[in-house]
This record gives sequence, C-alpha cells and structure tokens, in this order.
Amino acid sequence: MRKAKNTCGITAWLVTWEHMGDHAKLPPRRIAAVLNYRWSPQRVREMVEILYVNAHYTPGERIAYAKSSKRCAPQVITDQIHGVPWPERMWCGQHPWLYARLVDELRTPDDFSEETDVTWVERSRPTAQIEALLQAKEPNARIK
Repeated sequence: MRKAKNTCGITAWLVTWEHMGDHAKLPPRRIAAVLNYRWSPQRVREMVEILYVNAHYTPGERIAYAKSSKRCAPQVITDQIHGVPWPERMWCGQHPWLYARLVDELRTPDDFSEETDVTWVERSRPTAQIEALLQAKEPNARIK
C-alpha cells in the first residue's frame, strides 16, 4: 500500500555526487546520503570522508584509512564567505566529488519513488548578512 503524497518536506543534510561534463563516471545513484539536520558539521564532514573513501579508495587504502584516518583522509573543503568558514556547505574529492549541504523542503511523492522524483530547496549563502556584520564591525572596511 502506498502512502499519501508527502506534501511537507524536511530540512536535512543532503550529500550528492557532482561532476562537470559527461565524461566523469558517476555512481549509479546521485544522492549519496540524507543525514539528520541536527548533525554537527564535524559529524557530517566525517561521514562525507567515509562515503568518499569507500567509493574511491582501494581495499588497501581503506584499511590504511581505518587505521589512521588523519594520514590518508581525503580533503573536505568547507565553504567560506569573506574568509569566514560557513560549515553549511562542504565538498570532498576530485572529479566526481561529494557535495554536502543543508537543504530545505527535501521530499519525495511517496516512499517508493525513484531518485529522480526527489526535490529540495537549496539554501542561499548569507553574504548580505555577513557583509552587514563586517561593515558594522569596521565601518571603513571595503568588502570585495
């Protein structure tokens, strides 16, 4: 029995595989993970590392990562706004890469929908708010 249409989306960490151009080999599913919005950015960062390692590393590299994740961890880059870290968005890997971010209104029509039916609303970067704070802190500062 199918559930009724989900009209109320959720806020969640969405982790997807991204690429530039059709030549990049993508995993069969674009959505790598959906994580609870209450997870800290550090916890999400660790999960993104693990997802990337398991998708791209050889078994030997995975064992080395399990032994000492700091030595051979993939680089996870956190978004920055005017040099201020903004941990609601992060990237990991080369081509293709993982893109983790908080999204709103994440939903599917029902529990049995295909991945292509999943929709969400991307959050905008709070550049205007940060620029206002920086301007208030240093009124004579110029923001690039």
